[in-house]
Amino acid sequence: MSYPQGQTSSTQAGFSVAPQELLNRSVYTSDGRFLGKVKELDRGWFKVNAPRALDYWLPMTGIRAVVHQQVLLELDTAAVRKIRRHEPPAMARERMEREQDAAEFEYEGTEEPDEESPAEDD
Repeated sequence: MSYPQGQTSSTQAGFSVAPQELLNRSVYTSDGRFLGKVKELDRGWFKVNAPRALDYWLPMTGIRAVVHQQVLLELDTAAVRKIRRHEPPAMARERMEREQDAAEFEYEGTEEPDEESPAEDD
């Protein structure tokens, strides 16, 4: 594996920084590809602000080390393509629950008239 600025995985002992310290740091794959910068954090996931591409989320468990202003991943480019997400799982679950609640609320307000009861004649 080769990392930018001469850093190698053998010189790193994992990462031990507070998650908020990852913000605005450059992200590199294990095969040395620059992905973008950390834009946002959410429950074990971080959002990559990818240049000239849609932003995406990666799990923090994929981080091998944090060196200077760089986040070095255990993942190569192919692995990143397979596991990146449009939104982290917890955020997706919350969105789906909100959508389901909204659909149930709309359904409750649109009750059909009871067809079995005869219409009253005047």
